[in-house]
Amino acid sequence: MDILVSSLELAGYFEDAVELGKKHNLSAKIIADLIVNKKLNEEFPEPAGLVKKIVELTRKVYVSEKEAEKAVSLVLKEHPKAQEDYKKGKVEVVGFLIGQVQAKLKGKGNPKEIVELLKGKIGE
Repeated sequence: MDILVSSLELAGYFEDAVELGKKHNLSAKIIADLIVNKKLNEEFPEPAGLVKKIVELTRKVYVSEKEAEKAVSLVLKEHPKAQEDYKKGKVEVVGFLIGQVQAKLKGKGNPKEIVELLKGKIGE
């Protein structure tokens, strides 16, 4: 952090970037790391450009609902016992099933959507 306060100009840039980053739920630590380690502030003279780039770098891209639904169906076919356990009240099995679906989707599934799909399909 010493680097960020070594010059008044850089400190002001950092403060502006943190303020703009709050609107996008970016932590001051992420912004500081990218300024110090990646020197992104040199690439973007305005803090708004830096924040936009950080949002792009950190944005999670999820698969389509159709792909998630296919993966959920496949996992439920592969693990019928987990379905039975859930119906018997073992709700912790949902975590296992979410993990299996995420493995099929290579981590690109929206967890909230997966839970809804699982509960919907198990309830059918």
